[in-house]
Amino acid sequence: MVPVLNYLFILVLFSHSPISSATSLHTRTRYELIEALNLHPRRDINIFKPNTSESASITNSRIVEKPLRLPVLGESGATVHDLAHLAGYVRIKHTIGGRMFYYFFQSRNEKAAPVVIWLTGGPGCSSAIGLFNENGPFHLTKNLSLVWNDYGWDKVANMIYIDQPIGTGFSYTSSEKDIRHDEKGVSDDLYDFLQGFFKKHPDYVKNDLYITGESYGGHYIPAFAARINKGNKNKEGIHINLKGFAIGNGLTEPGPQFGADPDFAYMNKLINLEDYIRISQMVPECTKAAKKCGTNGTDSCLDASDKCWEILHEILSVNPVCVYDIRRNKCHDLSAVDEFLNIPSVKKALGVPKGLYYKSCSGMVNEAMAADIMRNLEVGLPDLLEDGIEMLIYVGEYDLICNVVGNFRWVTAMKWSGQSDFEACEIVKFKVDGKEAGRLQSHGPLTFLWVNNAGHMVPMDQPKASLQMLKMWMNGKLKMFYYIFQSRNKKDNHVVIWLAGGPGCSSSIALFRENGPFHLTNNLFLVWNDYGWDKVANMIYIDQPIGTGFSYTSSEKDIRNDEKGVIYDIRRQICYDMSAIEKFLHITSMKKALGVPRGVNYAICNHVVNYAMRMGNSGEVVGSTRFEASYVVRSKVDGKEAGVLKNHGPLTFLKVQNAGHMVQWINQRLHCRC
Repeated sequence: MVPVLNYLFILVLFSHSPISSATSLHTRTRYELIEALNLHPRRDINIFKPNTSESASITNSRIVEKPLRLPVLGESGATVHDLAHLAGYVRIKHTIGGRMFYYFFQSRNEKAAPVVIWLTGGPGCSSAIGLFNENGPFHLTKNLSLVWNDYGWDKVANMIYIDQPIGTGFSYTSSEKDIRHDEKGVSDDLYDFLQGFFKKHPDYVKNDLYITGESYGGHYIPAFAARINKGNKNKEGIHINLKGFAIGNGLTEPGPQFGADPDFAYMNKLINLEDYIRISQMVPECTKAAKKCGTNGTDSCLDASDKCWEILHEILSVNPVCVYDIRRNKCHDLSAVDEFLNIPSVKKALGVPKGLYYKSCSGMVNEAMAADIMRNLEVGLPDLLEDGIEMLIYVGEYDLICNVVGNFRWVTAMKWSGQSDFEACEIVKFKVDGKEAGRLQSHGPLTFLWVNNAGHMVPMDQPKASLQMLKMWMNGKLKMFYYIFQSRNKKDNHVVIWLAGGPGCSSSIALFRENGPFHLTNNLFLVWNDYGWDKVANMIYIDQPIGTGFSYTSSEKDIRNDEKGVIYDIRRQICYDMSAIEKFLHITSMKKALGVPRGVNYAICNHVVNYAMRMGNSGEVVGSTRFEASYVVRSKVDGKEAGVLKNHGPLTFLKVQNAGHMVQWINQRLHCRC
């Protein structure tokens, strides 16, 4: 399991000398945990100057890149030679001598697929950990050979793995002044990296871009996303098509996350009630210290680290499980990556300067970022959500160090315009191959996913589920827009789903004109509907298929073109004037109130969906139902005949008198063009 590496590196001063009893608690705890993974961080690496023969190509060039040729075993439908697999360095613009190392893997299926960046945590741990152990195109075996990963994220995206901050992995600098101490410096360097990368690869500039990662990525990713958003708004360089970011088992808001550790431990029977009460008494001091870190500077942040890490230390003293996966007593040995990447032929294939030693985690970077660890990175997320940038928080259920309880707490407590709507949204099952793989809650641009049977590193523990998660999230399939209205009669427990026709017409047509709680007048006012179906049921109105109304996708491949067992003719003409609905849902304040991302426009009837469905239908009746009724009865309303009804078994047919196509619509009927 790879988790340990990424996270347990979080904030300790590493050296080759023994840890003394005078060393701070969090330092001792961190060091012991990393030793358990057979990882021995070095402090003195990655301050490096290439030799004279390498200087011309490495030192002076903006970007140095070469095709990646590594021996790969197994079948994948493509070979390394068929794909653009690259490795290289980008010289970071605003540094003295910073060079950031990366791996790039073209998507196995489509060059136009989104570009996805992966950042491993630490701080100071190489993204090669994720590449070779989690979601890369191949996995590293115990005998140091490579085998194809059937669930590599490059199946749906063009992947970039970056060794960052400077000084991490194969990234290096000639000056200690380039070693960063906070997220501003880190995010500025990453922004400069992307500018350099896209200048080298302009073909990918227009692709959608997503930032992903785990662990301390909960700090890196919000800061990086905000930096890109700022650069785009200020037109600082190449416009980057940022669509969203995903954080897996991240540390984002330390106060509530550390404070949740006793609750998680007790819920999972790691500690008994007596220990729970005792350890919980440490939480207020941790929370208070974490708040001071946000205002009082470095010393306060280091003090907060000691107070908060003490909580975890006490839990582990009672039950010494693996903090990355509580199902295990011993964490995985991740040292194979270090061994593999220090093989001379591998380093040569990667274009790494001679004399540069690879270490999965850098003690120097970790030490430099020590005060950053307790800072709250949640504060910048609401602005990103308000700008419609997608945010996915996914958490493996068996991780202790960045557990699901703490992550869910800060997500639900976050102040943004969709906070109350997110909390009100139902938690639904996330399924893979028809089986439950997690639980999902989503509203607008925010999605939270609890992943079953996974620890700190979800792509390693649940590779298939993680790939499907990424694909569905990027394609908008975790984002089908809906309205839900609780029944006005709270005793009703029936749930009724309404789907409009078309195909490709929004269910808001019925909501605002037919059977919703209110009607929309022509002057764009809402009035209560005395006959709304919410009087007898809880109503859900869904904009579907994907591409209809406010439902959306990033790929035309998600536009459906068939419907098994259902064949019907489509009339594209609208018989009633529905323009008021379209005007109403284009109002900026209404879109904001509904949690619709900026840039997503409302289409009352999507003719792309309509056309696709008509082209996909064969016109053949797949099956038929024989409907027999022993008698016909009159249907009455208030004692007066309103229609005739036929019924047999589960099937009912009702002919409604004095009604057109939209039976529920009681507003004035306007001119019909049909």
